[in-house]
Amino acid sequence: TLGASITNIVQLSSADEDSAEQLTNLILADVALTQKILRLANSVTFRGASNQIVTTISRAIQLLGLDTIKSCALAMIVVDGMPGKQTLYVKKELKFALTASLAARQMAKRSAFPNAEEVAIAALFKNMGRLLVAAFEPSLYKEVMDLVKQRTYTQTQASLKIIGCNFDDLTEMALQAWHIPEFIISAMKLITAKRLAPPKNRQEWMRQVTEFSEISAQLICHPEESEEIALEEFILERFGTALNIDEIKYTELIAKITEEANAFNNQINLQVPAA
Repeated sequence: TLGASITNIVQLSSADEDSAEQLTNLILADVALTQKILRLANSVTFRGASNQIVTTISRAIQLLGLDTIKSCALAMIVVDGMPGKQTLYVKKELKFALTASLAARQMAKRSAFPNAEEVAIAALFKNMGRLLVAAFEPSLYKEVMDLVKQRTYTQTQASLKIIGCNFDDLTEMALQAWHIPEFIISAMKLITAKRLAPPKNRQEWMRQVTEFSEISAQLICHPEESEEIALEEFILERFGTALNIDEIKYTELIAKITEEANAFNNQINLQVPAA
């Protein structure tokens, strides 16, 4: 059921004139989702300077844009459909996914590439392998993460040791089963270069932004760990030239993402207690 709902929304084309109506109907078919989307659209963070109260999904799409509502609806469907969503491990991974998606959406606003907002979908699903293990095998998830914390294993090495498959492979398997377009799955592939050059095309830009958003989510969701490994300096060194972002721009960006993430988490009751 979760996969079918995800597939239906992802397959809506932003360029299709009927997409807004189809998305409206898909959201309206779920009363709880409709209420959450309307509350989010009426939040100061998302509505911005507009004083008009949003009372319909079609108006929310007009105000925030089809891509924004599409990515928000996807995030809410993932949260509502994921088993164990009230457990700590699943909450952490859901919060991480939502934050990464919001980071990608902010970067999409700065992009000149067409349909740039689709990168928010790639960022949302990037940690799906971890999320699925947290939801269905929490004891194995804990074993993997305990190994990673010891700093003797990378996440890939730890997942291979404990579950015999790395998280990225699990992510790809799930997304292929859900018929997610290949260009979105491809956007999750890692880039080997240490310092990235400006992207030559949309697909390369999507890969850069998906990784950038994932690491930025780490900085926002786990600041105590991020400070220890100087993650912000790493981000600026790796992505600064490629994505035209400096320390001032990045500080402003992190503040905006954090504000949106807090608004989003408040709407869907995804607050994670401090450790």
